[in-house]
Amino acid sequence: MDWEAIGAIGEVLGAMAVVATLGYLAVQIRQNTKAVRIQTYQAIMDSSNRLADSLAEQNVDEVYRKGRKDPDSCSAEEWAQFVLIAGQVVNLYEGLYLHHQSGAIDDDFFLNRWKTFHRIMKQPGFHRIWTGGMSAYYALSFTSAVDRLASSEPE
Repeated sequence: MDWEAIGAIGEVLGAMAVVATLGYLAVQIRQNTKAVRIQTYQAIMDSSNRLADSLAEQNVDEVYRKGRKDPDSCSAEEWAQFVLIAGQVVNLYEGLYLHHQSGAIDDDFFLNRWKTFHRIMKQPGFHRIWTGGMSAYYALSFTSAVDRLASSEPE
C-alpha cells in the first residue's frame, strides 16, 4: 500500500467521524430542547399554582372576586390590593406569551391558556386597570396582543 492509499483511507475515516459527530450533536441538541421545554412548562405551572394558592386565602379571594367583577364596589384599600393581584395574574400571562413567542411553548399548551386569559381580561376590573395605564409596564408585543384580545369576543 502506498502513501496515497493510506491518505485516502484516512480522509474517508475522518469524514465518517465528522458525520458521526454531527449526528451525535443533533441528538444532543434535540434532547436539550426537549428538556428546556419541559422546564419552561414546569416553571409556568409552578407560577400558576403559587398564584392559585395566594388567591385561595379568604381575604385575597374576596378582594380578587370583588375587584374583577364589580370594581366600583371596592374601597380604596381593596382596589389597591386588587391592582397588585391583577398585576401578578397579568405577569403570569406575559411570561406565557413571551415563552410562546420564543418557541419554548407549543401552540397546544399556549392557546388553551390564552383563551382563559382572554376571558379574564374581559372582566370589568381587569379591563379598567389595563386601559387605565397598566399596559405601559409590559412588553410591547404582549401589550399589542392583549389590546387585540380586548377588541374581540372570547371563544
